[in-house]
Amino acid sequence: MKRMLSLVLALALLFILTACTTGSSSTAGNTASEEDISYIGGGKGIFQSQTLDLPGNPSVSYLAFAGDSLILGEAAEGGDRLYRFDMDSQAVYELDAPERLSIVSMDSGPDFQVCILNTEADGSYSIYLVKPDDSLEKLDIPDCRALEDELPSALFMTQGGYLLNTIGHIIALDGEGALIREFDCGSRLLQNYVDVVGSGSDEALALISGERGTDVWVMDEELRIEAKYSFPESYLDFYSGDGNYIYARDTGIIFRLDYRTGERQALVNTGLSQMYGSAFLPVSEDCIYNNSRGLLNKWSPWDGQEMKILTLATYDQSLQLSRLVSAFNDRSPYCKIDILDYSVYDSADAPDQGLTRLNLDILSGKGPDIMELSDFYPNFYSSKGLLQDLRPFLEGEENLGLNESLLRLLEYNGGLYELTPAYDIYTLWGDASVVGSSGDLSLKEFYRLAETYGLPALLGSGMTRSEFLQWYLVFERNLVDYDRASCAFTGEDFVKMLELSASLPESPPDDKENLFGELYAGGCMLALTGMGSDPVGAMAYLDTIFSGDARFVGFPTAEGSGAVIAPALRLGMASDSKNKEQVWDFFSFLLSETVQTDRQLSPGFPAVDAALKARIEELSEHYQDGKMKLYTSYQDVPIEISGRPADGITREKLIDLSHSIDGFVQPDQALLDIVLFEIEAFYSGTAAAAESAERIQSRASIYLSEQYG
Repeated sequence: MKRMLSLVLALALLFILTACTTGSSSTAGNTASEEDISYIGGGKGIFQSQTLDLPGNPSVSYLAFAGDSLILGEAAEGGDRLYRFDMDSQAVYELDAPERLSIVSMDSGPDFQVCILNTEADGSYSIYLVKPDDSLEKLDIPDCRALEDELPSALFMTQGGYLLNTIGHIIALDGEGALIREFDCGSRLLQNYVDVVGSGSDEALALISGERGTDVWVMDEELRIEAKYSFPESYLDFYSGDGNYIYARDTGIIFRLDYRTGERQALVNTGLSQMYGSAFLPVSEDCIYNNSRGLLNKWSPWDGQEMKILTLATYDQSLQLSRLVSAFNDRSPYCKIDILDYSVYDSADAPDQGLTRLNLDILSGKGPDIMELSDFYPNFYSSKGLLQDLRPFLEGEENLGLNESLLRLLEYNGGLYELTPAYDIYTLWGDASVVGSSGDLSLKEFYRLAETYGLPALLGSGMTRSEFLQWYLVFERNLVDYDRASCAFTGEDFVKMLELSASLPESPPDDKENLFGELYAGGCMLALTGMGSDPVGAMAYLDTIFSGDARFVGFPTAEGSGAVIAPALRLGMASDSKNKEQVWDFFSFLLSETVQTDRQLSPGFPAVDAALKARIEELSEHYQDGKMKLYTSYQDVPIEISGRPADGITREKLIDLSHSIDGFVQPDQALLDIVLFEIEAFYSGTAAAAESAERIQSRASIYLSEQYG
């Protein structure tokens, strides 16, 4: 598992420190929950939106202030369109736009004007200036050095002219569009974000932000740098402000920022508010406009009933987590989830600082309500009493229909401490003529096949030594007993597997074959593969390749094995959360029909049996006679496979597979590293496989004793 050794060491040390300081009144430093972020108005930065209905339903892609109105831009085939929207009356009408208008960016300018950066048909760039009387003035942008290699991304209008920014440069143009000068921002080398905004009606600002912090260049009326400021924080976006401040977005929070000192106060929590989109236009700090998904939205501070805010801790936030939390927040008016990604606290000097900070939060009693456990070892938290047993909550749900095999897999010491809404499945497949029809491949038979055909011919050209050993550690769970902090790496079968692994390549060939093509052409005999977003399609391929009747047999182990899963998420409820009922509302939402039947929200195999059956029926429609086309290749020769249509047998196989799961795909990274290091002596011929196994046993025993003894 990712960072497993660092996590366990950090936790062990923190528990020792906590035990040694019981009764002390001191706290363990700053924590994520104590971050000094104050919101304007004293709330949590939650805003609610009103979607504005526009006559003709234009899809709003761009917008900018123009006094008491907004200029809206709509991306359209044949030429973009322009509209003026009156903020008081909410009336809207279309403007006469140039033919083949192609908007790159739109921004507010002095005297209620709006400037548009436009791409011409020949690839050159121009400026259109929208006047208060709805007339348009065009200026051509001259060729310059910066535009030879870089595309312009935004245009800003000042009293003295225009600032055009690219990836690494800012180009200053006078009021007629003539080139004044170019500024090299160095962002191509430093990977900085460059933007141009304004503060008040006079000052134009160029901002360069990245890992080293933020530099601010203040431009005078002749677009020369008259002052520079720097501060250590970095930001993802900047927006024009008023007076001595601008607005800046740092991940999910928009701040009012004093660009001279770097001092800031939070205004909007975009995640809790569901405020997404490309624009941020505050009429005031109580009235904000933006566009999202083609809709024009007006935002105001939340003024409803008391809001519950749950915190969810994660490490390297995944897209799937964002989707699910966003879906819950969108449907839950009085309870929102705030995601805290502790990986942001890591640095080059302290790569595991985020892990330490998370555990300090937990141990100080100021930790999250929910934990996303994919990057951790959940049973370690469970054994320390940090996670809540979910069984009492599950028992209160009627007719939920969760996969019983999944529930058994998630059990620990008689309790259920984690939940996953969906998962991918990995197992070994073969033709019945090779693996038999019993649904099991014994070690004895696997050894016979390996000796007869060779391991590369069995598993394919892409299987490497390290990958094979990793899969064996995943499937053979009798090698390690975490509860007793013991291991059994000197057994006959483990030594045999080490010996077999030597016949595999150290790395995959440069011309690695497509697995399905290799199987179809007879280049290998077994498929160790996963099933994710389209299990019916994967089954259609496998059934077709394996004589119309693929058999999953699990990876060969001493006691036999079924399949392992890669959960989309692994979520736990903190035992000291004061909002357990609200946390369960979120978990219940994850198991609801809304989520379980949505392939975006629950990719792969849904946790609820009824949802899985519905998913299979839905996907099966795409794999019928006349619809199904299966393509692959082998040795650069394309192959079209006449597939076996999905039917009741397909459904039964996939349901049976979902009920055979008995492990997780993640190996213990520390143990895997020990195995891969010690086996090198055997591969190089300086030790027998049994000797490498002895060294693995010794080192693994020490590791397990230190961390789990």
